[in-house]
Amino acid sequence: MAFSRSLSHGCFLTVFLSAACPLFGQETTSAAQKADAAAQSKEIEMATSAGLAVADYRQQKAATKDFLGVSLGVSFGVSFDAEAGDRVDEAEVVNGIVRVKKESNARPRVLLEAHHFWPINAKDPDIAKMGLGPFAAIQGSDKEVVEGFAFGLMLGLKRKPISPSSFNIGFGFVVDPSVKTLGDGLAANQPLPTGETQVRLKEESRVGVVLLVSFAF
Repeated sequence: MAFSRSLSHGCFLTVFLSAACPLFGQETTSAAQKADAAAQSKEIEMATSAGLAVADYRQQKAATKDFLGVSLGVSFGVSFDAEAGDRVDEAEVVNGIVRVKKESNARPRVLLEAHHFWPINAKDPDIAKMGLGPFAAIQGSDKEVVEGFAFGLMLGLKRKPISPSSFNIGFGFVVDPSVKTLGDGLAANQPLPTGETQVRLKEESRVGVVLLVSFAF
């Protein structure tokens, strides 16, 4: 009789689970459908608020997502020394006086930069046309793999609503690890120290400020 009751209970449990599982699945599906419907309704509301068709809104939203992410760009800029003393490319001695023939305190630059933007000045951040964020850039040359390193803050402007490409303006600092300056004890337009007959140059790292524009595609 005990075996009969156990079998009966087991059958009841099987029947109960068989009936309950479809109901649980239906509830899960219903919740997912409600979430999708709410998301679609919100998207339509945002598109209408922006005066766009839903398809156009989605296209701009996808482009903005790429625009606000991490992007690469080619930048052109100019830097100015923030430290005292000239960068000296060439110098000579004329009648015992140190004369600088060529200095480069203001330097044009071409850099490869990476940046990340956050949306600014946008009612709907998902279709923002402007972004602000940090950037980092490097400059190479035929002599050095990395001739300079720059970092700072960058403002980005989308070139087209449906494209992630942008025109950017950045301001920050640049570090040059190997810069030539007059050697210790020497000064431009001043006599050479006693006992010296030639101009001495030395290499040192320098920090400057940089202003640049870049194009991200």
